[in-house]
Amino acid sequence: MLGLKNRTRKLLIVLFCICAITIITFSYSSTSSLQLAFWRSDKPVSKALCACRQCISVEDEDPWFRKRFNTSISPLLSQKNAMLSNDTFKWWQRLQTKKNANYSAVVQKLFQVVPGEGHYKDSGPNRCRTCAVVGNSGNLKGSDYGALIDSNDFVIKTGRCALLQDSQPPGVSEELGAAACLRALAPVLPTVLTQFYTVYKRLIHFGRSFAFAGRRKLHRCVHLSYAIVRRALCACRQCISVEDEDPWFRKRFNTSISPLLSQKNAMLSDDTFKWWQRLQTKKNANYSAVVQKLFQVVPGEGHYNDSGPNRCRTCAVVGNSGNLKGSDYGALIDSNDFVIRMNKAPILGYEKDVGNRTTHRVMYPESATNLQKDTSLLLIPFKTLDLEWITSALTTGTVKRTRMPVMAKINADKNKVLIYNPTFLKYVYDVWLERHGKYPSTGFLTLMFAIHVCDEVNVFGFGASKDRTWQHYWETRKFLQSKPTGGHAGDYESITMKLLACKNKMKLFEGR
Repeated sequence: MLGLKNRTRKLLIVLFCICAITIITFSYSSTSSLQLAFWRSDKPVSKALCACRQCISVEDEDPWFRKRFNTSISPLLSQKNAMLSNDTFKWWQRLQTKKNANYSAVVQKLFQVVPGEGHYKDSGPNRCRTCAVVGNSGNLKGSDYGALIDSNDFVIKTGRCALLQDSQPPGVSEELGAAACLRALAPVLPTVLTQFYTVYKRLIHFGRSFAFAGRRKLHRCVHLSYAIVRRALCACRQCISVEDEDPWFRKRFNTSISPLLSQKNAMLSDDTFKWWQRLQTKKNANYSAVVQKLFQVVPGEGHYNDSGPNRCRTCAVVGNSGNLKGSDYGALIDSNDFVIRMNKAPILGYEKDVGNRTTHRVMYPESATNLQKDTSLLLIPFKTLDLEWITSALTTGTVKRTRMPVMAKINADKNKVLIYNPTFLKYVYDVWLERHGKYPSTGFLTLMFAIHVCDEVNVFGFGASKDRTWQHYWETRKFLQSKPTGGHAGDYESITMKLLACKNKMKLFEGR
Protein backbone atom coordinates (compact mmCIF):
# COMPACT_ATOMS: atom_id res chain seq x y z
CA MET A 1 0.00 0.00 0.00
CA LEU A 2 2.86 2.34 0.88
CA GLY A 3 4.55 1.57 -2.46
CA LEU A 4 1.32 2.41 -4.29
CA LYS A 5 1.06 5.76 -2.51
CA ASN A 6 4.69 6.58 -3.36
CA ARG A 7 4.15 5.74 -7.02
CA THR A 8 0.97 7.86 -7.08
CA ARG A 9 2.80 10.76 -5.45
CA LYS A 10 5.66 10.62 -7.97
CA LEU A 11 3.28 10.38 -10.91
CA LEU A 12 1.33 13.44 -9.77
CA ILE A 13 4.51 15.47 -9.23
CA VAL A 14 5.70 14.60 -12.77
CA LEU A 15 2.30 15.57 -14.26
CA PHE A 16 2.20 18.93 -12.51
CA CYS A 17 5.79 19.71 -13.46
CA ILE A 18 4.91 19.06 -17.10
CA CYS A 19 1.93 21.44 -16.79
CA ALA A 20 4.11 24.09 -15.17
CA ILE A 21 6.79 23.88 -17.87
CA THR A 22 4.08 24.15 -20.54
CA ILE A 23 2.69 27.33 -18.96
CA ILE A 24 6.13 28.95 -18.74
CA THR A 25 6.95 28.04 -22.35
CA PHE A 26 3.61 29.41 -23.55
CA SER A 27 4.14 32.67 -21.66
CA TYR A 28 7.29 33.46 -23.65
CA SER A 29 5.50 33.92 -26.96
CA SER A 30 1.79 33.42 -27.60
CA THR A 31 0.73 34.33 -24.06
CA SER A 32 2.67 37.59 -24.16
CA SER A 33 0.84 38.45 -27.38
CA LEU A 34 -2.51 37.45 -25.92
CA GLN A 35 -1.86 39.46 -22.76
CA LEU A 36 -0.91 42.45 -24.91
CA ALA A 37 -4.10 42.12 -26.93
CA PHE A 38 -6.20 41.92 -23.76
CA TRP A 39 -4.86 45.20 -22.48
CA ARG A 40 -5.26 46.88 -25.88
CA SER A 41 -8.62 45.49 -26.90
CA ASP A 42 -12.14 46.39 -25.79
CA LYS A 43 -14.05 43.08 -26.13
CA PRO A 44 -15.92 41.40 -24.19
CA VAL A 45 -18.41 41.80 -21.35
CA SER A 46 -20.67 43.62 -18.80
CA LYS A 47 -20.83 47.18 -17.37
CA ALA A 48 -19.05 48.76 -20.32
CA LEU A 49 -16.38 51.42 -19.99
CA CYS A 50 -15.87 51.55 -23.74
CA ALA A 51 -17.92 52.16 -26.87
CA CYS A 52 -18.03 48.47 -27.92
CA ARG A 53 -21.05 46.27 -27.36
CA GLN A 54 -18.95 44.26 -24.91
CA CYS A 55 -15.82 45.46 -23.12
CA ILE A 56 -12.84 43.89 -21.41
CA SER A 57 -12.15 46.98 -19.31
CA VAL A 58 -15.19 46.66 -17.07
CA GLU A 59 -16.23 46.77 -13.47
CA ASP A 60 -16.34 43.01 -13.57
CA GLU A 61 -18.27 40.85 -11.12
CA ASP A 62 -16.21 37.75 -11.82
CA PRO A 63 -13.74 37.29 -8.93
CA TRP A 64 -11.31 35.21 -11.02
CA PHE A 65 -10.96 37.95 -13.64
CA ARG A 66 -11.10 40.85 -11.21
CA LYS A 67 -8.30 39.31 -9.15
CA ARG A 68 -6.03 39.12 -12.20
CA PHE A 69 -6.89 42.09 -14.43
CA ASN A 70 -4.69 45.04 -13.46
CA THR A 71 -4.58 48.19 -15.60
CA SER A 72 -2.07 49.92 -13.34
CA ILE A 73 0.80 47.93 -14.90
CA SER A 74 1.49 49.03 -18.48
CA PRO A 75 2.16 46.18 -20.93
CA LEU A 76 4.73 48.34 -22.77
CA LEU A 77 8.09 49.66 -21.63
CA SER A 78 8.53 53.43 -21.70
CA GLN A 79 10.96 55.95 -20.24
CA LYS A 80 8.51 56.57 -17.44
CA ASN A 81 8.32 52.95 -16.22
CA ALA A 82 11.77 51.71 -17.28
CA MET A 83 13.03 51.52 -13.70
CA LEU A 84 12.26 47.98 -12.52
CA SER A 85 11.65 46.92 -8.95
CA ASN A 86 14.27 44.70 -7.34
CA ASP A 87 11.89 41.75 -7.31
CA THR A 88 11.06 42.08 -11.01
CA PHE A 89 14.69 42.64 -11.99
CA LYS A 90 15.93 39.58 -10.06
CA TRP A 91 13.23 37.37 -11.56
CA TRP A 92 13.89 38.69 -15.05
CA GLN A 93 17.64 38.09 -14.63
CA ARG A 94 17.02 34.45 -13.82
CA LEU A 95 15.58 34.02 -17.34
CA GLN A 96 18.84 35.19 -18.89
CA THR A 97 22.18 33.53 -19.56
CA LYS A 98 24.26 36.69 -19.98
CA LYS A 99 23.66 38.73 -16.83
CA ASN A 100 26.44 41.29 -16.70
CA ALA A 101 24.87 43.86 -19.03
CA ASN A 102 24.12 47.33 -17.61
CA TYR A 103 20.34 47.48 -17.84
CA SER A 104 20.09 51.26 -17.31
CA ALA A 105 22.63 51.99 -20.05
CA VAL A 106 20.95 49.58 -22.44
CA VAL A 107 17.52 51.16 -21.88
CA GLN A 108 18.98 54.66 -22.31
CA LYS A 109 20.39 53.67 -25.72
CA LEU A 110 17.15 51.90 -26.62
CA PHE A 111 15.02 55.00 -26.21
CA GLN A 112 17.41 57.03 -28.35
CA VAL A 113 16.33 54.76 -31.20
CA VAL A 114 12.69 53.85 -30.48
CA PRO A 115 9.89 55.99 -28.99
CA GLY A 116 9.96 56.24 -25.23
CA GLU A 117 6.49 57.60 -24.55
CA GLY A 118 3.55 55.52 -23.34
CA HIS A 119 1.05 53.99 -25.76
CA TYR A 120 -2.60 52.93 -25.83
CA LYS A 121 -3.71 54.81 -22.74
CA ASP A 122 -6.78 56.23 -24.44
CA SER A 123 -9.32 53.77 -23.00
CA GLY A 124 -12.69 55.29 -22.20
CA PRO A 125 -16.38 55.33 -23.07
CA ASN A 126 -15.72 56.75 -26.55
CA ARG A 127 -13.20 54.11 -27.65
CA CYS A 128 -13.96 50.75 -29.25
CA ARG A 129 -10.75 48.99 -30.26
CA THR A 130 -11.07 45.47 -31.66
CA CYS A 131 -8.01 43.22 -31.87
CA ALA A 132 -7.25 39.97 -33.67
CA VAL A 133 -4.47 37.81 -32.21
CA VAL A 134 -3.23 35.52 -34.99
CA GLY A 135 -1.15 32.49 -34.05
CA ASN A 136 0.73 30.20 -36.41
CA SER A 137 -1.24 26.96 -36.06
CA GLY A 138 -2.04 24.80 -39.04
CA ASN A 139 -5.73 25.07 -38.18
CA LEU A 140 -5.71 28.36 -40.13
CA LYS A 141 -5.32 26.42 -43.38
CA GLY A 142 -8.53 26.61 -45.35
CA SER A 143 -10.24 28.64 -42.63
CA ASP A 144 -11.09 31.67 -44.83
CA TYR A 145 -10.62 33.86 -41.76
CA GLY A 146 -8.69 36.52 -43.71
CA ALA A 147 -11.49 39.05 -44.14
CA LEU A 148 -12.64 38.62 -40.54
CA ILE A 149 -9.09 39.06 -39.22
CA ASP A 150 -8.48 42.16 -41.34
CA SER A 151 -11.71 43.75 -40.13
CA ASN A 152 -10.19 44.35 -36.68
CA ASP A 153 -8.50 47.61 -35.70
CA PHE A 154 -5.33 45.82 -34.56
CA VAL A 155 -4.06 42.64 -36.19
CA ILE A 156 -1.37 41.15 -33.96
CA LYS A 157 0.82 38.35 -35.28
CA THR A 158 3.54 36.54 -33.40
CA GLY A 159 7.06 35.42 -34.22
CA ARG A 160 7.85 35.02 -37.91
CA CYS A 161 4.35 34.86 -39.32
CA ALA A 162 3.88 36.39 -42.78
CA LEU A 163 3.56 40.16 -42.54
CA LEU A 164 2.86 41.60 -45.99
CA GLN A 165 0.93 40.10 -48.87
CA ASP A 166 3.86 40.18 -51.28
CA SER A 167 5.91 38.04 -48.87
CA GLN A 168 3.18 35.42 -48.31
CA PRO A 169 2.89 32.09 -50.09
CA PRO A 170 -0.27 31.63 -52.19
CA GLY A 171 -3.43 31.45 -50.10
CA VAL A 172 -1.98 32.78 -46.87
CA SER A 173 -3.51 36.24 -47.34
CA GLU A 174 -7.02 34.79 -47.34
CA GLU A 175 -6.39 32.71 -44.23
CA LEU A 176 -4.25 35.03 -42.12
CA GLY A 177 -5.29 38.45 -43.36
CA ALA A 178 -3.23 40.88 -45.40
CA ALA A 179 -3.36 43.88 -43.06
CA ALA A 180 -0.02 45.23 -41.86
CA CYS A 181 0.27 43.76 -38.36
CA LEU A 182 1.16 45.31 -35.12
CA ARG A 183 3.91 42.83 -34.29
CA ALA A 184 4.25 41.41 -30.81
CA LEU A 185 7.92 42.40 -30.80
CA ALA A 186 7.48 45.73 -28.99
CA PRO A 187 9.27 45.80 -25.62
CA VAL A 188 6.88 44.01 -23.30
CA LEU A 189 7.29 45.18 -19.75
CA PRO A 190 9.07 42.49 -17.71
CA THR A 191 6.66 43.17 -14.85
CA VAL A 192 3.86 41.60 -16.91
CA LEU A 193 5.88 38.39 -17.27
CA THR A 194 6.31 38.32 -13.51
CA GLN A 195 2.57 37.61 -13.22
CA PHE A 196 3.00 34.39 -15.21
CA TYR A 197 5.84 33.33 -12.93
CA THR A 198 3.50 33.79 -9.97
CA VAL A 199 1.03 31.39 -11.61
CA TYR A 200 3.90 28.96 -12.18
CA LYS A 201 4.93 29.03 -8.49
CA ARG A 202 1.33 28.49 -7.37
CA LEU A 203 0.97 25.53 -9.68
CA ILE A 204 4.13 23.89 -8.32
CA HIS A 205 2.93 24.55 -4.77
CA PHE A 206 -0.44 23.05 -5.60
CA GLY A 207 1.33 20.03 -7.14
CA ARG A 208 3.29 19.39 -3.96
CA SER A 209 0.22 19.75 -1.78
CA PHE A 210 -1.90 17.60 -4.03
CA ALA A 211 0.68 14.80 -4.19
CA PHE A 212 0.17 14.21 -0.46
CA ALA A 213 -3.57 14.86 -0.40
CA GLY A 214 -4.55 11.21 -0.75
CA ARG A 215 -6.67 9.04 -2.92
CA ARG A 216 -9.97 10.87 -2.41
CA LYS A 217 -8.72 14.09 -4.03
CA LEU A 218 -7.15 12.08 -6.85
CA HIS A 219 -10.57 10.68 -7.73
CA ARG A 220 -12.05 14.18 -7.57
CA CYS A 221 -9.32 15.47 -9.93
CA VAL A 222 -10.00 12.69 -12.43
CA HIS A 223 -13.74 13.54 -12.36
CA LEU A 224 -12.94 17.23 -12.86
CA SER A 225 -10.74 16.46 -15.86
CA TYR A 226 -13.72 14.80 -17.55
CA ALA A 227 -15.79 17.93 -16.90
CA ILE A 228 -13.14 20.17 -18.48
CA VAL A 229 -12.05 18.07 -21.45
CA ARG A 230 -15.44 16.37 -21.95
CA ARG A 231 -15.74 13.33 -24.14
CA ALA A 232 -16.43 14.79 -27.54
CA LEU A 233 -18.93 12.96 -29.72
CA CYS A 234 -17.92 14.70 -32.93
CA ALA A 235 -14.80 15.50 -34.94
CA CYS A 236 -14.94 19.27 -34.31
CA ARG A 237 -12.65 21.04 -31.86
CA GLN A 238 -15.69 21.74 -29.67
CA CYS A 239 -18.96 19.82 -29.91
CA ILE A 240 -22.54 20.55 -28.91
CA SER A 241 -23.40 16.87 -28.53
CA VAL A 242 -21.29 16.00 -25.50
CA GLU A 243 -21.66 14.18 -22.23
CA ASP A 244 -22.05 17.55 -20.64
CA GLU A 245 -21.39 18.46 -17.03
CA ASP A 246 -23.44 21.66 -17.16
CA PRO A 247 -26.79 20.92 -15.44
CA TRP A 248 -28.66 23.73 -17.22
CA PHE A 249 -27.77 22.42 -20.68
CA ARG A 250 -27.99 18.73 -19.78
CA LYS A 251 -31.51 19.26 -18.44
CA ARG A 252 -32.69 20.74 -21.76
CA PHE A 253 -30.72 19.08 -24.56
CA ASN A 254 -32.61 16.01 -25.80
CA THR A 255 -31.46 14.13 -28.90
CA SER A 256 -34.27 11.56 -28.69
CA ILE A 257 -36.76 13.98 -30.32
CA SER A 258 -36.08 14.47 -34.00
CA PRO A 259 -36.32 18.08 -35.25
CA LEU A 260 -37.78 16.87 -38.56
CA LEU A 261 -41.07 15.13 -39.33
CA SER A 262 -40.82 11.74 -41.04
CA GLN A 263 -43.12 8.81 -41.70
CA LYS A 264 -41.64 7.10 -38.66
CA ASN A 265 -42.47 9.88 -36.15
CA ALA A 266 -45.52 11.45 -37.86
CA MET A 267 -47.94 10.09 -35.25
CA LEU A 268 -48.29 12.83 -32.63
CA SER A 269 -49.10 12.22 -28.98
CA ASP A 270 -52.46 13.51 -27.69
CA ASP A 271 -50.68 16.12 -25.59
CA THR A 272 -48.65 17.43 -28.55
CA PHE A 273 -51.63 17.38 -30.93
CA LYS A 274 -53.88 19.32 -28.52
CA TRP A 275 -51.19 21.97 -27.91
CA TRP A 276 -50.52 22.30 -31.65
CA GLN A 277 -54.23 22.58 -32.39
CA ARG A 278 -54.49 25.52 -29.99
CA LEU A 279 -52.17 27.51 -32.31
CA GLN A 280 -54.63 27.08 -35.18
CA THR A 281 -57.87 28.71 -36.23
CA LYS A 282 -59.08 26.02 -38.68
CA LYS A 283 -59.08 22.77 -36.67
CA ASN A 284 -61.24 20.36 -38.65
CA ALA A 285 -58.53 19.07 -41.02
CA ASN A 286 -57.73 15.35 -40.89
CA TYR A 287 -54.09 15.34 -39.80
CA SER A 288 -53.42 11.69 -40.70
CA ALA A 289 -54.80 12.09 -44.22
CA VAL A 290 -52.85 15.35 -44.71
CA VAL A 291 -49.58 13.72 -43.64
CA GLN A 292 -50.22 10.69 -45.84
CA LYS A 293 -50.61 12.95 -48.90
CA LEU A 294 -47.59 15.02 -47.83
CA PHE A 295 -45.19 12.05 -47.87
CA GLN A 296 -46.40 11.07 -51.32
CA VAL A 297 -44.85 14.33 -52.53
CA VAL A 298 -41.84 14.97 -50.27
CA PRO A 299 -39.33 12.50 -48.79
CA GLY A 300 -40.54 10.69 -45.68
CA GLU A 301 -37.27 9.30 -44.34
CA GLY A 302 -35.30 10.77 -41.45
CA HIS A 303 -32.44 13.22 -41.95
CA TYR A 304 -29.24 14.28 -40.14
CA ASN A 305 -29.08 11.23 -37.90
CA ASP A 306 -25.37 10.74 -38.71
CA SER A 307 -23.85 12.34 -35.60
CA GLY A 308 -20.72 10.62 -34.35
CA PRO A 309 -16.99 10.93 -33.69
CA ASN A 310 -16.16 11.23 -37.41
CA ARG A 311 -18.55 14.10 -38.18
CA CYS A 312 -17.88 17.81 -37.88
CA ARG A 313 -20.83 19.77 -39.25
CA THR A 314 -20.57 23.55 -38.92
CA CYS A 315 -23.70 25.65 -39.33
CA ALA A 316 -24.37 29.35 -39.78
CA VAL A 317 -27.80 30.56 -38.67
CA VAL A 318 -28.32 33.89 -40.44
CA GLY A 319 -30.97 36.20 -39.02
CA ASN A 320 -32.21 39.43 -40.56
CA SER A 321 -31.00 42.07 -38.10
CA GLY A 322 -29.59 45.40 -39.19
CA ASN A 323 -26.43 44.60 -37.22
CA LEU A 324 -25.30 42.69 -40.32
CA LYS A 325 -24.82 45.99 -42.17
CA GLY A 326 -21.13 46.69 -42.64
CA SER A 327 -20.18 43.52 -40.75
CA ASP A 328 -18.16 41.87 -43.55
CA TYR A 329 -19.36 38.51 -42.24
CA GLY A 330 -20.05 37.19 -45.75
CA ALA A 331 -16.95 35.02 -46.16
CA LEU A 332 -17.25 33.68 -42.61
CA ILE A 333 -20.90 32.76 -43.12
CA ASP A 334 -20.18 31.01 -46.41
CA SER A 335 -17.37 28.95 -44.84
CA ASN A 336 -19.90 26.86 -42.85
CA ASP A 337 -21.20 23.50 -44.07
CA PHE A 338 -24.83 24.57 -43.61
CA VAL A 339 -25.94 28.16 -44.17
CA ILE A 340 -29.50 28.51 -42.85
CA ARG A 341 -31.56 31.60 -43.70
CA MET A 342 -35.12 32.60 -42.86
CA ASN A 343 -38.18 33.80 -44.71
CA LYS A 344 -37.62 36.21 -47.61
CA ALA A 345 -34.28 37.69 -46.51
CA PRO A 346 -32.46 38.86 -49.67
CA ILE A 347 -28.86 38.05 -50.59
CA LEU A 348 -28.29 39.94 -53.84
CA GLY A 349 -26.48 43.19 -53.13
CA TYR A 350 -25.63 42.21 -49.54
CA GLU A 351 -23.15 39.39 -50.20
CA LYS A 352 -20.25 41.09 -48.43
CA ASP A 353 -22.17 41.16 -45.15
CA VAL A 354 -24.45 38.10 -45.38
CA GLY A 355 -22.67 35.77 -47.81
CA ASN A 356 -24.04 34.25 -51.00
CA ARG A 357 -24.57 30.60 -50.07
CA THR A 358 -27.85 29.15 -48.80
CA THR A 359 -28.19 25.47 -48.01
CA HIS A 360 -31.49 25.77 -46.08
CA ARG A 361 -34.30 28.33 -46.18
CA VAL A 362 -36.72 28.25 -43.23
CA MET A 363 -40.22 29.50 -43.94
CA TYR A 364 -43.95 29.10 -43.41
CA PRO A 365 -46.67 29.75 -46.05
CA GLU A 366 -47.08 33.45 -45.24
CA SER A 367 -43.30 34.07 -45.64
CA ALA A 368 -42.67 31.75 -48.60
CA THR A 369 -40.31 32.57 -51.45
CA ASN A 370 -38.94 30.70 -54.48
CA LEU A 371 -35.70 28.76 -54.01
CA GLN A 372 -32.70 27.66 -56.01
CA LYS A 373 -32.51 23.96 -56.87
CA ASP A 374 -29.60 23.38 -54.45
CA THR A 375 -31.44 24.85 -51.43
CA SER A 376 -33.45 22.79 -48.96
CA LEU A 377 -36.84 24.18 -47.92
CA LEU A 378 -37.50 23.77 -44.19
CA LEU A 379 -41.19 24.38 -43.51
CA ILE A 380 -42.34 25.23 -39.99
CA PRO A 381 -45.99 24.09 -39.80
CA PHE A 382 -47.76 26.21 -37.22
CA LYS A 383 -51.01 24.61 -38.36
CA THR A 384 -52.23 21.56 -40.29
CA LEU A 385 -53.16 23.85 -43.19
CA ASP A 386 -49.46 24.63 -43.63
CA LEU A 387 -48.83 20.96 -44.45
CA GLU A 388 -51.71 21.06 -46.94
CA TRP A 389 -50.21 24.19 -48.47
CA ILE A 390 -46.74 22.72 -49.10
CA THR A 391 -48.27 19.63 -50.73
CA SER A 392 -50.41 21.89 -52.92
CA ALA A 393 -47.64 24.42 -53.67
CA LEU A 394 -45.42 21.64 -55.04
CA THR A 395 -48.24 20.07 -57.13
CA THR A 396 -51.67 21.48 -57.96
CA GLY A 397 -51.51 24.99 -56.45
CA THR A 398 -55.06 24.76 -55.09
CA VAL A 399 -54.34 26.20 -51.61
CA LYS A 400 -54.08 29.94 -52.13
CA ARG A 401 -54.94 31.22 -48.69
CA THR A 402 -54.09 30.32 -45.08
CA ARG A 403 -54.44 33.20 -42.62
CA MET A 404 -53.88 35.49 -45.59
CA PRO A 405 -53.28 35.12 -49.34
CA VAL A 406 -50.16 33.01 -49.97
CA MET A 407 -48.13 31.82 -52.97
CA ALA A 408 -50.17 29.16 -54.75
CA LYS A 409 -47.07 27.47 -56.20
CA ILE A 410 -43.42 27.61 -55.23
CA ASN A 411 -40.19 26.83 -57.04
CA ALA A 412 -38.34 24.29 -54.90
CA ASP A 413 -36.84 20.84 -55.25
CA LYS A 414 -39.38 18.35 -53.84
CA ASN A 415 -36.57 16.04 -52.81
CA LYS A 416 -35.06 18.79 -50.64
CA VAL A 417 -38.20 19.68 -48.69
CA LEU A 418 -37.97 19.19 -44.92
CA ILE A 419 -40.82 19.53 -42.40
CA TYR A 420 -40.31 20.79 -38.85
CA ASN A 421 -41.63 18.24 -36.39
CA PRO A 422 -44.58 19.55 -34.28
CA THR A 423 -43.36 17.34 -31.43
CA PHE A 424 -39.99 19.07 -31.56
CA LEU A 425 -41.73 22.45 -31.76
CA LYS A 426 -43.56 21.67 -28.51
CA TYR A 427 -40.32 20.41 -26.93
CA VAL A 428 -38.65 23.75 -27.72
CA TYR A 429 -41.60 25.62 -26.23
CA ASP A 430 -41.88 23.47 -23.08
CA VAL A 431 -38.22 22.83 -22.30
CA TRP A 432 -36.12 25.64 -23.77
CA LEU A 433 -38.61 28.50 -23.38
CA GLU A 434 -40.34 27.03 -20.32
CA ARG A 435 -43.71 27.96 -21.87
CA HIS A 436 -43.00 31.68 -22.11
CA GLY A 437 -45.05 33.34 -24.84
CA LYS A 438 -47.62 31.56 -26.95
CA TYR A 439 -45.17 29.75 -29.25
CA PRO A 440 -41.49 30.13 -30.33
CA SER A 441 -40.42 32.53 -33.06
CA THR A 442 -39.12 31.35 -36.43
CA GLY A 443 -35.63 32.59 -35.50
CA PHE A 444 -35.51 30.64 -32.23
CA LEU A 445 -36.92 27.50 -33.84
CA THR A 446 -34.24 27.77 -36.54
CA LEU A 447 -31.55 28.10 -33.89
CA MET A 448 -32.86 25.03 -32.05
CA PHE A 449 -32.86 23.06 -35.29
CA ALA A 450 -29.19 23.95 -35.77
CA ILE A 451 -28.27 23.17 -32.15
CA HIS A 452 -29.70 19.66 -32.58
CA VAL A 453 -28.39 18.73 -36.07
CA CYS A 454 -25.02 20.53 -36.12
CA ASP A 455 -21.76 20.11 -34.21
CA GLU A 456 -20.76 23.79 -34.22
CA VAL A 457 -23.25 26.66 -34.55
CA ASN A 458 -22.42 30.25 -35.52
CA VAL A 459 -25.26 32.76 -35.20
CA PHE A 460 -25.42 36.01 -37.17
CA GLY A 461 -27.98 38.79 -37.51
CA PHE A 462 -29.87 38.58 -34.22
CA GLY A 463 -30.59 41.47 -31.88
CA ALA A 464 -30.28 45.24 -32.20
CA SER A 465 -27.73 47.16 -34.27
CA LYS A 466 -24.68 48.72 -32.65
CA ASP A 467 -26.53 52.04 -32.26
CA ARG A 468 -29.29 50.17 -30.38
CA THR A 469 -31.81 50.58 -33.19
CA TRP A 470 -33.88 47.84 -34.81
CA GLN A 471 -34.29 47.15 -38.50
CA HIS A 472 -33.79 44.46 -41.14
CA TYR A 473 -30.44 44.68 -42.90
CA TRP A 474 -32.11 45.51 -46.22
CA GLU A 475 -34.21 48.33 -44.73
CA THR A 476 -33.27 51.99 -44.28
CA ARG A 477 -35.84 52.98 -41.66
CA LYS A 478 -34.73 52.45 -38.06
CA PHE A 479 -36.76 51.91 -34.91
CA LEU A 480 -35.71 52.75 -31.36
CA GLN A 481 -37.36 49.58 -30.07
CA SER A 482 -38.07 46.20 -31.58
CA LYS A 483 -41.33 45.61 -33.37
CA PRO A 484 -44.04 43.77 -31.42
CA THR A 485 -43.26 40.05 -31.37
CA GLY A 486 -46.85 38.82 -31.36
CA GLY A 487 -47.07 35.56 -29.46
CA HIS A 488 -43.29 35.23 -29.01
CA ALA A 489 -41.38 35.74 -25.77
CA GLY A 490 -38.65 37.79 -27.44
CA ASP A 491 -36.82 38.77 -24.27
CA TYR A 492 -36.78 35.21 -22.94
CA GLU A 493 -35.54 33.88 -26.28
CA SER A 494 -32.76 36.47 -26.27
CA ILE A 495 -31.68 35.50 -22.74
CA THR A 496 -31.63 31.81 -23.69
CA MET A 497 -29.46 32.58 -26.72
CA LYS A 498 -27.04 34.56 -24.55
CA LEU A 499 -26.82 31.64 -22.15
CA LEU A 500 -26.09 29.21 -24.98
CA ALA A 501 -23.33 31.52 -26.19
CA CYS A 502 -21.97 31.90 -22.66
CA LYS A 503 -21.84 28.11 -22.30
CA ASN A 504 -19.99 27.79 -25.64
CA LYS A 505 -22.83 25.91 -27.31
CA MET A 506 -22.88 28.47 -30.10
CA LYS A 507 -20.96 31.54 -31.17
CA LEU A 508 -22.95 34.78 -31.39
CA PHE A 509 -21.81 37.42 -33.91
CA GLU A 510 -23.57 40.72 -33.19
CA GLY A 511 -22.07 43.00 -35.85
CA ARG A 512 -19.28 45.55 -35.67
